[in-house]
Amino acid sequence: MIKNRLMIFVCGMALLLPAVCSWAVETDDGSGGKNLLPESPLGVRQARVERMMRDLEKKFTQLAQVLEKTEKAQADRLIEAFQESKKRLLKDRMSEITSLLDDAKLEVAGKNQNAIMTDLKELMELLLTEEDELEKIRKEIAALEKLQKELGRMVQAEQMLLDENEQITDQEAALSDIDQQIEQVKDLIEREEEVAEESEEAKDKGLDALDEIADKQRDVRKDTEKLADEMARQDNAKKPGAKNMAKAGEQQKAAEKAFGNGQQQSGQKSAQESIAQMKKALEELEEQREKIAGMKPEDIGKTADKQQDLAKQLDDLNNEQQENPASDSEAMERAKQGMQSAQSKMGKAAKKMSSGKAKDGQQDQKEARDELKQAMAEVEERLNELKEKAPNDKAEQLIAMFEEMLKEQVAVSADTRLLDGKKQQKEGRSARAEKLASKKLSNKEDDLSEEAGKAHTLIEEDGSSIVVARVVANMERDLVMVSTWLEEQTTGPVTQEMQYEIELTLKELIDAMKQNQASQPSDEQKPSEDCPDCEPKLVPTSAELKLLRSHQLRVNRMTKLIAKAEATGELNPQLVQRLSGLTDFQAEIMEMAREMSKQMEQQAQP
Repeated sequence: MIKNRLMIFVCGMALLLPAVCSWAVETDDGSGGKNLLPESPLGVRQARVERMMRDLEKKFTQLAQVLEKTEKAQADRLIEAFQESKKRLLKDRMSEITSLLDDAKLEVAGKNQNAIMTDLKELMELLLTEEDELEKIRKEIAALEKLQKELGRMVQAEQMLLDENEQITDQEAALSDIDQQIEQVKDLIEREEEVAEESEEAKDKGLDALDEIADKQRDVRKDTEKLADEMARQDNAKKPGAKNMAKAGEQQKAAEKAFGNGQQQSGQKSAQESIAQMKKALEELEEQREKIAGMKPEDIGKTADKQQDLAKQLDDLNNEQQENPASDSEAMERAKQGMQSAQSKMGKAAKKMSSGKAKDGQQDQKEARDELKQAMAEVEERLNELKEKAPNDKAEQLIAMFEEMLKEQVAVSADTRLLDGKKQQKEGRSARAEKLASKKLSNKEDDLSEEAGKAHTLIEEDGSSIVVARVVANMERDLVMVSTWLEEQTTGPVTQEMQYEIELTLKELIDAMKQNQASQPSDEQKPSEDCPDCEPKLVPTSAELKLLRSHQLRVNRMTKLIAKAEATGELNPQLVQRLSGLTDFQAEIMEMAREMSKQMEQQAQP
């Protein structure tokens, strides 16, 4: 939007140039003759150019005032161009040329026109340079976001190597800690099972009995949330069980509310789901315990090799930053120093582990991890500086997010098909190997659901779309569902179909936004007269209707498939869960259609 407005001014400058140029050629005949008429045809045309310049300068000021609040950098650029125009006395000089032409002083007028042509070209360059600078800033932002992500990966990798070091060198303490968590989870499972059983017994005893269940559920919930918080804050990369315990706490909160409202069945269902989540957490903890128990002192050599490899990766990453223009800032200088120091500490830790002093290397690992975290903070500071200078284009940001999500989803879908194929062919993979592979895919889908949540937040903040926000919210729920299925090692056709649906949704969102950016703004996208500086809609109404229609057709198709499965006795728990989600989304589609209809009626009113 802002770019379009600036280009209008550049086009205005471009229109002035040929006009001035043509008259300069016409007057450059060396004639010194005297025109006895008060106004010559050339003078009239020059006066017209003078008026165009006055209008253009006026619009400079008006647009700068509009942009001042939302795009200060752009406003400053326009003001700079306006001041430069005033400084060069363009309007006065054009008026002087008009007088010279009227007096038939063509040679002098021609020279002055050539000088003005040069000044107009320089003003054009002043405006166009801003577009080049913005593109440069966007590239720097993209490079720094990539760096930030890579640093985050290295922080995680360094923490995992520290965990290995501690678990190998002090195996007894590591086992003691995890055994304590296992016992706590087992106790909570037992207490929650009692809540579920008592709720079944209390369903015919009235509200007072359910109130007592709600009180008991509250006590279990508080202890669950406390343990989940402790597990999330532990100095450990994987934090086994933490995420599932947090989910269990959420289910217990829902059960507590339901019991308090006299809704026995709903409360019991939430309590059972909470138990399922805690059992998953227990399984993760027991797997981690088995891994720690199997570690041997000589394994530290492998950890040292991995530490040295990570140090090399960090060195390569730091060298790449020398070519990044954003590295010139003070924040980035501090970030590079932190990365260099972290790399040095990693090298020291690797040497200590290789020389039998692994425990001494743990402090170096901790310092390396913390310095990487500080480097991430410095990169974040620089990113914030750059983002203040660049227009906040939500559409471009969302397109980039969706394209990255699509790339990742396509890869996860392919790996899911591959894993399912190997399971069907029984290619000698152990049950543990299959479980680990499926868990890895589940985590990736979980990460994608978090990205979908971030995109949904951006769209909600924008507030201009009825359909896109809900489509993204539904996609987020689908990703969570697929993640759960993969965690349960369900990699068959229903899971793969859902992954394909997610890919289609991402493609449709990308196409809608890209088409919107490429097209000229329609009436519905243009800022209103009451709010000329408002941003246009992320997606036009026509594109929203297309999204709505495609999702309705998808719901229809899936409903028919589920109905066929039910008729043939092939209805499985996955399809039942899918049907529940489709039912909810069908209701949302109907609501969106009503809102879209209402919006279009309002737009049609004079």
